[in-house]
Amino acid sequence: MGGQLKREWGAVALRGLVAVLFGMALLFWPGVTLELLLTLFGLYALVSGIVSVVGSLLKMGKISTWWIALLPGIVSLVVGIYVLIWPAVAALVIFYVVALWALVTGMLDIIAAVMSGKEMEGLLLTISGIASVLFGVLALRYPVSGALALIWMLAYFSIFIGIMLLILAFHVRKAGQQLAKGARTTTGKPASGGR
Repeated sequence: MGGQLKREWGAVALRGLVAVLFGMALLFWPGVTLELLLTLFGLYALVSGIVSVVGSLLKMGKISTWWIALLPGIVSLVVGIYVLIWPAVAALVIFYVVALWALVTGMLDIIAAVMSGKEMEGLLLTISGIASVLFGVLALRYPVSGALALIWMLAYFSIFIGIMLLILAFHVRKAGQQLAKGARTTTGKPASGGR
């Protein structure tokens, strides 16, 4: 169990780091072109999706709710591939693509939080899910506010989500260390997979 949590925290931390880096890139390139924005967003969604899908597949057969993390991962993969393969089409509907991606992944994160049954992880997932849904609603509500407004919104949203994921990752890591330590204490020898 400790080894599984160690692998899980690494995947969550990677997603958080990618989100923060994506947001920082948008902040430091305020004059970013729509084409570059689409490429950055497509890569971010693709990496986030891959990490989520691989992480959830590693849990398959070990925990009953493994499939919950798979759903937002698949959504991110599909959106990332769509944006990277058809950037011209995506440019016409970028506001809606980004908004719907945020809405769907946010709702799936909230569902995952409710079903996780873990207090701290559930709270952090709920916060990030609510932030995603709010971002999606704002992007849908004000789609004609211009690309610059979308870039700023997306930058702050990504940094916030990334920080939430990093906090969650370190909480999961700490829980894995405590489990491994508890297993060593009760058995008098190191737990399997706990190093």
